[in-house]
Amino acid sequence: MKTVSIIIINFNTSAITLKCIETLMQYFPHRDLNPEVILVDNNSAYDDYENLKQGLAEKFNTVKLIRRKLNAGFAGGNMTGFEYATGDYLMLVNNDVFFTHDIFTSSVDYLERHSEVGVCGGLPILENGNRIPPFGHNETFLYKLLGNWLYEKLFSGVAKKEKEYTEPTEVDYVPGCYMAFRMDVFRNIGGLDSNIFLYYEEMDISERLRKKGLKTMYVPGMEYIHATGSSTSRNFNRKKELIVSNLYVVRKNHGYFQYLLLKVFFMIVYFFKALVKWRYFKLWWVIMTMGSPLAHSMRHQQRISDR
Repeated sequence: MKTVSIIIINFNTSAITLKCIETLMQYFPHRDLNPEVILVDNNSAYDDYENLKQGLAEKFNTVKLIRRKLNAGFAGGNMTGFEYATGDYLMLVNNDVFFTHDIFTSSVDYLERHSEVGVCGGLPILENGNRIPPFGHNETFLYKLLGNWLYEKLFSGVAKKEKEYTEPTEVDYVPGCYMAFRMDVFRNIGGLDSNIFLYYEEMDISERLRKKGLKTMYVPGMEYIHATGSSTSRNFNRKKELIVSNLYVVRKNHGYFQYLLLKVFFMIVYFFKALVKWRYFKLWWVIMTMGSPLAHSMRHQQRISDR
């Protein structure tokens, strides 16, 4: 029997996390696969951690709970969980993902039959039933400049976000809320880049896989509910983090010139936004004076907990 390691991150949303695990356990094919669920608490408030621990003890005592005393972000939290993972397959699952049927068997079967695939994902659906695009395009300068509609019109060979696919389709990256890997592939690629605190981790790892000759695939039929935004809010720091991570990933994977173009693009966009709404001035100024993008990451605002 093959073991599937499933890593979930909690940050101050224990009730949502417990619901995620409940649906996971309900639809996991226990007779065919062996689940190894690893839950990393990313330095939540201690009350939330205690609630999480109590909920696991009452219903899910096989789940491995790891408490971090420093919030390491999405990539760092998942890599902490990876240190405890022993499975043949690895699935990274957001804590605000709720399962409605077994997509684990489909993920394992697809990866097992396609050695050329590095990572696969499915279709996220909002709680109101609306469909979320099941993949993204690399957010380089050209994509940002053209926008999604014009980009897909001009580059007819790229996958279309709004199209309903019936066959597996190669894409730039699948949403980070559910990603399935063979364990050896994830290990050999070096896992997620822990320099990234939040956002664009999936774009980065898919680019690194592509450079190794491995594909990123969207697989229709693997649907799940994503209560998007349950553990994050779009305040100033998070808007800044989107830009910081985008610039870092583009510089890392596409080179300095692409990074420079993207930075100038952000400078121009937020300059005009600041003319209309003054609150954007601070963000424009950060971009204008930014040296190393990662120096402005929320990572540097985290504090070590004493328990």
